[in-house]
Amino acid sequence: SPRDSLLCVAGPQIMSRPSILIPISGSHESVEIFVDELPDDVEELLEVLRAELAPLEVWLKLAVEYYKQGKVNIFVYILEQGTDPEMEAYYTESKAERVAFFNALASYYTQLGARERDKKKKEEHFDRATGFFNKADRINPIDPLSWVGKGVLMIYRGKMDNAQSNFETVLEQSPNYVPALLGKACIMYSKEKYKDALELYQKAIQTNPACPATVRLGLGYCYARMDKPALAKQAFQRVLQLEDDNVEALVGLAVMEINGRDGDLKTAAADLKRAYDIRSDHPMVLNHLSNFFFFKKEYGKAVALALSAFQNTEAAQLKAESCYFLARTYHAQDDYENAYKYYFQAVKHQPEHILAQYGLGLMFVQREENDKAVQALEKVLAAHPNDSSTLRVLGSLFAQREASHEKARNYLRKATELAKDDAEAWMELAQLLERSDPVGALKAYQNALSILLKRTESDSDAPPIPGALYVNIGALQHMAGETDEAIQCYLKAIDLSGHELNEFRSTDVTTIYNLARAYEEKGDLDRAEELHKGLVHAHPHYVDSYLRLGSIAQQRGQADVACRWFEQVLQFQTDHVGAVTLLGNAHLAKEEWQPAQKRFERILAAADKNDPYSLLALGNIYYQAKFKMDDPEKVKKYLKLAKDFYTRVLDKHPANLYAATGLAIIFAERGDLKEAREFFAQVREATPKGSGHIYDVLVNLAHVHLAQGMHSNAVHLYQTCLRSYTDQTTHTTHTTKDITTILDFLALAYFDWGKFEECKESLQRAIHLAPGDLTQWFNLALAQGEHASSLMRKEARVRTVGDLDVAVQELEGAIRTFEWLGGLQKGPNVKIFYSVNKAQKNATKLKDLLGQAQKLRTTESERESSREALRLEQTAQLEAMRRERERVKEEEERRKAERLEELERLAEEDQRRSEELGKTIMLEGTRKSRARHDPDQDGEQDGEAGPSKKKGRKGKGKGRKKKANQDDGEDGGEGNGSEPDTPEEAIPEGEGEGEEEEERLQDPRGEGLRKLASERKANKKRRSKNDEEPEADGEG
Repeated sequence: SPRDSLLCVAGPQIMSRPSILIPISGSHESVEIFVDELPDDVEELLEVLRAELAPLEVWLKLAVEYYKQGKVNIFVYILEQGTDPEMEAYYTESKAERVAFFNALASYYTQLGARERDKKKKEEHFDRATGFFNKADRINPIDPLSWVGKGVLMIYRGKMDNAQSNFETVLEQSPNYVPALLGKACIMYSKEKYKDALELYQKAIQTNPACPATVRLGLGYCYARMDKPALAKQAFQRVLQLEDDNVEALVGLAVMEINGRDGDLKTAAADLKRAYDIRSDHPMVLNHLSNFFFFKKEYGKAVALALSAFQNTEAAQLKAESCYFLARTYHAQDDYENAYKYYFQAVKHQPEHILAQYGLGLMFVQREENDKAVQALEKVLAAHPNDSSTLRVLGSLFAQREASHEKARNYLRKATELAKDDAEAWMELAQLLERSDPVGALKAYQNALSILLKRTESDSDAPPIPGALYVNIGALQHMAGETDEAIQCYLKAIDLSGHELNEFRSTDVTTIYNLARAYEEKGDLDRAEELHKGLVHAHPHYVDSYLRLGSIAQQRGQADVACRWFEQVLQFQTDHVGAVTLLGNAHLAKEEWQPAQKRFERILAAADKNDPYSLLALGNIYYQAKFKMDDPEKVKKYLKLAKDFYTRVLDKHPANLYAATGLAIIFAERGDLKEAREFFAQVREATPKGSGHIYDVLVNLAHVHLAQGMHSNAVHLYQTCLRSYTDQTTHTTHTTKDITTILDFLALAYFDWGKFEECKESLQRAIHLAPGDLTQWFNLALAQGEHASSLMRKEARVRTVGDLDVAVQELEGAIRTFEWLGGLQKGPNVKIFYSVNKAQKNATKLKDLLGQAQKLRTTESERESSREALRLEQTAQLEAMRRERERVKEEEERRKAERLEELERLAEEDQRRSEELGKTIMLEGTRKSRARHDPDQDGEQDGEAGPSKKKGRKGKGKGRKKKANQDDGEDGGEGNGSEPDTPEEAIPEGEGEGEEEEERLQDPRGEGLRKLASERKANKKRRSKNDEEPEADGEG
């Protein structure tokens, strides 16, 4: 039978060859099939399986063996036959095996879809896989392998979160289920959660230490991403211990060697070669070998290996890597077409490949597709916001857009902050800042130069510093007025070129021209002329040097020489606008209006009919020409022509301030002063702050104010301009002529205002600056004459001899000046811009006026003398009256003082008497009291007094009189030696006198005098308090 021809019966034995046993139904025997002898025609084998109702596990083993042998079609066919609905009736109880069948088919179609490049076919394979997983779920909805398979399918479909959910669902039921652990570890790795992925790989290995060696590759990858190279190496080495031909481990070790700080490139090359020997078609090995040869600059090998890797893989990520290596290699060889092609393919296979996106952006820049370049590079910046290279390139791209300069500055500043030693970024920033911030640009260039100098000092193989960098630094220093520093930079740039300065090589023309301009601005015209002549000799058509030679001649006052230099340009460039313009300006400087007009009309006819400079010049010519005309109609015609030219400029250039100023002047000339003033005011508002043109606007506006009689406003504007012209801090360039012109205008305003002192001061300042300007002397004499006339015209009641003295002095000075000016004659060194005849007439006129002034001064002097005599007489009378009033006042004060002193003396006398009377009364009272208490003593005293009572009375009277003159401490009784005969006689007499004294002390006048005397004493004591020593207590 067919079965006998294919199979042999075998009992229990030890198999030496791999085989599969098919149990024979109804017996204990089996049919042994050796796996190395599997038939290509599988139908007979399937008949045996059906006939024996072989377990589905045997069907699955056979299918897997066919798959291992690369016979995928047979593998699929066996599984499809085993899942046929007719077969299900025989295997209803074999649910686990049926689920395994569907899972195997689903896994197969999952892998098929992952390798498919066609999107439609890819989805078809994935849909078939999904269908088989659904069938498995209907049999057993909680089978863990089904959930893991569906998770893998979702990974390939890019649904990472759904895949993670599937793996976690399995792990909730079986925390140590290895396939789910490995699936979730892959998810964590793709999400760059390397620590979580590492823990899952470690748990899987701990759960099943006998797992395939490739599981440990996950450990190595995680350690590498976590910047733990030593542990990563250990992991890869462990894989090789378990599986010595593992290509991925060898590649991992090679990469660690290449990227390591102390990496050994020879070891890396040996590992890659070993991997290549094992699997010469392995795409990962081929890509890394390509990368290795790229850095060795063996570009041919690098291209061949990367191309082979691309052809030997279906994985999008590996294809993207191969394309990137190819593009990078072509890019290094300046093969931009192929570089662009493969960068584009790399991004197409893997849009998140940042290096490929960056390369593609650079290719778009090279192809001048800047918008696409910005899009590609902004994707790179979104992933790596601090990548200085991307910031630098984006900054350079945005710098080309006028509206994006601010964004460009921000990108480049951030790039220089992140990479302070990136000289290219500093130079890009400097180029961007040249117009808006020259100071910042100079600093950026200097930073770049410092970086490059350090690089060349530390690395002898470093590329040389470009001479253009020194030229740019010199140009910015030149603009900043640092002429000496600029000259050194220009000389250094020429030195770096390898040529001598006097060779005047074409590569050094711009630098030498800048050097000559620096010498020119420094004032070394000879050196500048020498360099420019060297340039035109070596390069006869170098126009700029011809023009500068003409300008140098103009600075020396050699107008004819200047014109010859300008004419030489026209010999080989007939209509050179710059040369024709300079020739026209030269004619204007000499007031040669018609030749100047022809020059500018030539520009309009041959070059540009709307050239604003030429139109303005013609407008100015027609405006100036009207001053030479006496015919009002021609004046009106020329003003109209000037207005038309100014209007043509404004039609094409509405913001042209010069044309607007010209129109305003025309309005003023036509008498439309209000309109002119408003126009000038608008121009003033539109003029940028710091612009030198603002002062021209202010001067013209001041003219209009003066014409309207608004002297204060005019003077204020003239003074504003004058301050700016003479202020060194404004960095404005104004000549002496500019300053004297403003002083002339200011003097005119004061003259018209009648403020002749201020007018003369302004003219004197102008003469001090330009003593050879005879017109200033003429104007000063006019101002002196008018000043004298104004003083003489004063009303007689306010006019003084001093005014007339000033008038005489002014007239004498003016006459001397006019006589001097009237006697001059034109000559080579004498330029006369005033009327000599008018000077002579003014001198004659002022002489007559001087005579009048002198007569007025004599008359006014006599009047002044009379007025002075009268004034002196009145003053003397007033002085006499004043002295009389003072004498009367002093006499009155003297009498008051005498009366006061008399009153004080009387008050003191009265005070003294009052004190003596009080003492007497007290003594008399004491005697009487003693007499009443001791009569005998009184008698003895009487006897001692003498025999005669009459004598005693006389003594008493004398005693009273004497008592009044005694001090407070004396005894009155002892003074006379007698007493009254009886107490009755003595008492009344004593009482009478006491009452008389008391009445006298109560006199109101006496009381007032006492108070006054007391106050004066107190005042005297206070004044002498600080000068006298205090008296003893007893004396007080």
